[in-house]
Amino acid sequence: MTQEKEASRGGASLFEEEQIYRMSFTLDQEKYAGERRAGADSFVVASETGKKLLVQVRENTEEIEEFPYERYPHLCGPRRVIREETRTFLLNDLMEKPFYEPIEEVLFGKGISLTQRILLSLSLAAAAAELEDALEKLPVRRFRLDAVLVEKKRFLVRIDCAKLGQAGTEEDVEEAYEKMARLGLMPPEWYEDPKKEPLGLPQLRHILAVLLFRTLCASDPFDGSGTLKEYPYKNRQILAKLYGKEAEYILNPAGKNRANVYIGQTAKVIFGRICPELKKLFDKAFLEGVKEPEQRPTASQWLENQKQMMNWYQNAGQDWRIPDLRTGSGALKNLHYLCLENGTILPVLPEKQICRYMLEPAEEPLDETIIGSFKNGGYGPELVFQKEEQQPSVPLDLYGGPMKIRGMEAQIKKEPWKE
Repeated sequence: MTQEKEASRGGASLFEEEQIYRMSFTLDQEKYAGERRAGADSFVVASETGKKLLVQVRENTEEIEEFPYERYPHLCGPRRVIREETRTFLLNDLMEKPFYEPIEEVLFGKGISLTQRILLSLSLAAAAAELEDALEKLPVRRFRLDAVLVEKKRFLVRIDCAKLGQAGTEEDVEEAYEKMARLGLMPPEWYEDPKKEPLGLPQLRHILAVLLFRTLCASDPFDGSGTLKEYPYKNRQILAKLYGKEAEYILNPAGKNRANVYIGQTAKVIFGRICPELKKLFDKAFLEGVKEPEQRPTASQWLENQKQMMNWYQNAGQDWRIPDLRTGSGALKNLHYLCLENGTILPVLPEKQICRYMLEPAEEPLDETIIGSFKNGGYGPELVFQKEEQQPSVPLDLYGGPMKIRGMEAQIKKEPWKE
């Protein structure tokens, strides 16, 4: 890295606050350069190819521990740390529009297709599972909704850990909590006094459950009792009533189905085709979890369910249920099934999308990128990979002969649960 002061004007030295420092460095064989005004706590540098990084400046009085972000593909943190005598520079990916959008704008604004919702739910669960695993090792000070970002093209989630590590002013903290309260995302125990409650695993698990419910069911899991009609203006007291410790789940299984014309009707329809195990997780989160935070499902439980749902999801969206492959109960009839040696079983459905994680060892970090799909070729069904994968299409042997898919043994079976 090089650094140089701007030349003085007319032979007179500039005041400290007007000084400009130029920085240049090489990262991943690309040269980056940019300028920082003295006193600025962040600035942007760019490469010759147009890639940008956000550089955060920290005084060396702060203790900064490096974290292995490469092990957590959904967590975004410094790609490199440059230390000087008096300052430390943290180099972060610049995740900005039009490539990324905050989760709030995706879920509470524009409409998205059912396929996009299924993929987004998988990525949300994967990101949360990584955050749970790394929470004690990261300098997380508070939860910020704007730290959860969605890559628009592929609906993949990344969490900006630099934002989670910023303390913020009292006004910033108040604004962030107000937003979460207004959107019904805050944990019930926070509605009394969010600033006194710690951010721990139970709180993160509640936020994840609400985000997943909104992703898959396109509605709010609480407030189905006509409260919107009774209280059209949501002040703080009403928000606490709707979402606090007395909150009532709109799809209460104990004979109190509270879905009404104001909220919950979409979820009620969706639950007719949704995976029963997923419904159990929602029940646990919004019935037991409201009263007992420690009972909320873990991110890993959500992730395992979302992986299976993505494996079995039809693009037509008529049935999201995960079958019992021990008995065949719930499996789609009159279909062929692709069985891979790593344990993955997929129904061969035209246009069904295949994610990278389905064809990789389970111990690898989850990569939910769509890399191929089933197509009807000239000689029958094929697994066709996308161009960037540079993999040849694989004709599927419907007679059950052995095949190789990306180096793995594979076979087509009619009823895999019977063997």
